[in-house]
Amino acid sequence: MIPDEDLKVISLNQADRHHSYDLVQKLTFLVISTEFVICGYVLLNTEKLFGMRYLSTLFLVGTLAGQFGILWRFCYNQTYHENVHAKRSGFHGFCHFVQILSYWVYVLLTTIFFIGSTMAAYTYVAKTEHGNITRQRDPDDVANFFRNGRRFGSSPDYALVKQGVLDSSQWDHVATFHGLYDDFKACKDAATCLSSTGGDKWDCMKLNE
Repeated sequence: MIPDEDLKVISLNQADRHHSYDLVQKLTFLVISTEFVICGYVLLNTEKLFGMRYLSTLFLVGTLAGQFGILWRFCYNQTYHENVHAKRSGFHGFCHFVQILSYWVYVLLTTIFFIGSTMAAYTYVAKTEHGNITRQRDPDDVANFFRNGRRFGSSPDYALVKQGVLDSSQWDHVATFHGLYDDFKACKDAATCLSSTGGDKWDCMKLNE
């Protein structure tokens, strides 16, 4: 016969364990949901955020962190259930190993994701404040955006460029032709028209295939 005091201690310990289990579960799903929400926002607003550095890397890290978090939580629930009910399946050892491995991968990726997101957001905001990125894009950023496998329309995109005044080997990116039936023809017509006025020399530069 177990004394009442011992029963109360056991009951309190079980309540504490259940509370801790429930708290960790809610916190884990909150973090995972936050990661997926941020990644979803990045995916839907890629064109608006293309000035942010390492955006694709942060997206990959965030989605992997969420997936490893789900895997860790699944294995944790499985081993916790088996330990509580003293029923261990043949996969208990393997599941426990996967639980430990996925947990540390999840913690590492989550830490990298949130620190990286904070730094990337700070850099983007600072660049917006000092460089007016929202109103005047860096020509190199625009060119890189189109070069990174992004083509709009059925034809390759072209940049309208103007020859530098002080350095004739330097060509400045002035405008971009994309999404038209024939981007090259439209760009060439504009370059020819501008060049015919005299003074500056205009040409077209292919941005992608």
